[in-house]
Amino acid sequence: MALVDSDLRVLEKERLDVYVDNVFGTIGDYEDFTWLLPAILRHWAKELDCDNWKCKYVESVHRALRWCGFLQDQLASHVRSAVVSFMRTALLRHIGNESTLVFEGEVTSYRWMGNFAAYGVIVDDVPKLWDAWWSLPTIGHAITTVQYASCLICAASRNPVYPTVNGSPSAPGLWDPYVDSSGSLDWQSPNIKFLRTTLTPEYLGERLKAARHLYGERLANIPEILLKQMGQNSDQVSRRIDFLIEMLAKEMKSPLAKWPE
Repeated sequence: MALVDSDLRVLEKERLDVYVDNVFGTIGDYEDFTWLLPAILRHWAKELDCDNWKCKYVESVHRALRWCGFLQDQLASHVRSAVVSFMRTALLRHIGNESTLVFEGEVTSYRWMGNFAAYGVIVDDVPKLWDAWWSLPTIGHAITTVQYASCLICAASRNPVYPTVNGSPSAPGLWDPYVDSSGSLDWQSPNIKFLRTTLTPEYLGERLKAARHLYGERLANIPEILLKQMGQNSDQVSRRIDFLIEMLAKEMKSPLAKWPE
C-alpha cells in the first residue's frame, strides 16, 4: 500500500480519507493502521473543529479506533498511553473552543458533545478528560460545562441554553456518539463507573457555582437559573442523570430516545 511509504509528517488528509473510511474492511491491517496512526490522529485533531456539525473523517477515525478493541488490545502499552494522551489533549482543546453559551442557530455544542460521547466508547480515559474539563481552566470549558449541566437539569422544552425552535426543543441528547458504525456503541465500563460515582446533583451544583464565581459576567445569569431549577427539581435531575448513564451503557442507541420530562 503506497500510503505506508509516505512521509507521515506531510501526508495530506485527502490521501487518508478513503483509507480511514475502509480500514479493517477492504484496505489494510493492524500493522498498516498502527504505522499511519500519527498522521491519522494529526488530521483528526484538526478536523474536530470542522465547519460541519458532523465530520465524516472524524467519525470514521472513531470507528477504526473502536474496531475490535484496537486501542485496548492491539497497541503496546506505551504506544497506547501516548495515543490516549494526545487524544485527551486534543479533545480538551476542542471542548474548550466553544464560545457561545446559548443556542443561536448553529448548534456547535452538538459536535463536541458527540465527540466526547465517542471518546467514552473508544477508550477508558473519560475520568482524566472529565476532571481536566470540569476544573474549568478556561471560559470555553465553563461554557461547555454549563451546556452539559443544562441538559441534565432542565426539561428539554424549558432549557434556557437550548430554547425551542419552531416549537421543538433543541436540547441535545448527551449519549449519541459520533462513530461511523452500526456496531456496539456502549461506553467502556470504567467510564460508566466513574460517571455513576461522580455525576450527582450536588456535584452539578458545586461546579455551576464554581463557573459562576470564575466567569460570572461572561455566563450572564444562566448558572443562577440552572441552580434555581435544580433546587426545585432535584429528584428529576437525579432521574435524568440515571437515564443518561443508562443510555451511555447501552450497546445500541435508539434514535427515538428522548430526555424524560
